[in-house]
Amino acid sequence: MLPFLRGEIRSVITRFEPFLYLEEDFEGAGMAGHLAYEFVPDGTGTLLIQRETLQLCLGLRPISPLIERLLRRHLHSRLIEIKDVLESGWDRQTESNDSKLRKI
Repeated sequence: MLPFLRGEIRSVITRFEPFLYLEEDFEGAGMAGHLAYEFVPDGTGTLLIQRETLQLCLGLRPISPLIERLLRRHLHSRLIEIKDVLESGWDRQTESNDSKLRKI
């Protein structure tokens, strides 16, 4: 969230394919949007592609350039954290019939 915006963000997972895709719709704190991650094996690592759409309520639109800069800064650190988790040894096997990931 942004420093000057507080509140609840509600997310609904709209697509989950283990080790390939994770997508969600979200809303709250004066905004709504869609977030999509695609995970692509790349040599010894993982290429993480993120796509995000964001719609601001009318009251926040005048400061949208500021919000974009703040979100971009936060996005970079979040992508590094996700990359670290992906490359930290998560087993590609899933537990029986429930698609839970197991860390080795």
